[in-house]
Amino acid sequence: NVLAFDLPGHGLSSGRPAAIDDFACYGDSIAAVLGAVRWPTLPTWVMAQSTGGAALVDFAGRHHRRHGNCDQPGLWRQ
Repeated sequence: NVLAFDLPGHGLSSGRPAAIDDFACYGDSIAAVLGAVRWPTLPTWVMAQSTGGAALVDFAGRHHRRHGNCDQPGLWRQ
């Protein structure tokens, strides 16, 4: 399964380019997308670049309890 999306104001998304009130909106957007899809019970891998990477860090720090074990470094792979 693959899920790809653009953050608000980036890529092919709607809205004014890169216009947000708070950077946390990006992490909230990731949480909203993940909350709207049904995932199989398998390990989840993520990939992002630049702003998307920072948004993933924000997401992991604030939404990890609802979306798995992304806050447990022992589960991270290098």
